Amino acid sequence: MNRKIVLLLGAGLLAAMTSPAAPAYSDWFRVYNPARGIYAEVGITGADEAAFPGSPWVINQTALADPSQLGNYTRVMEGTRLSDVFGVASDGTDFYLTFMSALNPDDLGTWGPGIPDNLVVQETGVPLDATRYLDPGLRAAGYTAEFYSSVPDAGSSLALFALGLAGVVRQRRKT
Repeated sequence: MNRKIVLLLGAGLLAAMTSPAAPAYSDWFRVYNPARGIYAEVGITGADEAAFPGSPWVINQTALADPSQLGNYTRVMEGTRLSDVFGVASDGTDFYLTFMSALNPDDLGTWGPGIPDNLVVQETGVPLDATRYLDPGLRAAGYTAEFYSSVPDAGSSLALFALGLAGVVRQRRKT
């Protein structure tokens, strides 16, 4: 039976190594339909963050955002350092769901006056609820939104899986 478990884990590892990986986004903003399928998204990689620090990243669909949330951004902190800002932005005509990453405090001027202190959260490694920024009609229909920062890339996840597998094999050999 123990060999079967090790063989199943090995087959799973082989499948993970040979299947195509999704883009390794470090940050993303997603809108989900009521069935929890991705309806719209914008995501960036670590290379995007490094090449364009403080740039706005926008879901380019105007019907998604709630205009009344303009100015009510959420700040995401890594300890005491500002990491990301997400919410609703406007080009003067339309409203969009957007975020900025790899920020310097000076970058906040792009977001307009005042970011309320009550919308500050710590980066936790889990998606943050961003549904408040959706159009009220979409919210009523069951749509939701999330923002995520510092998504581990596929290589890190695979390495953690392999490390766990090695630990299981080692523990089995000891007993």
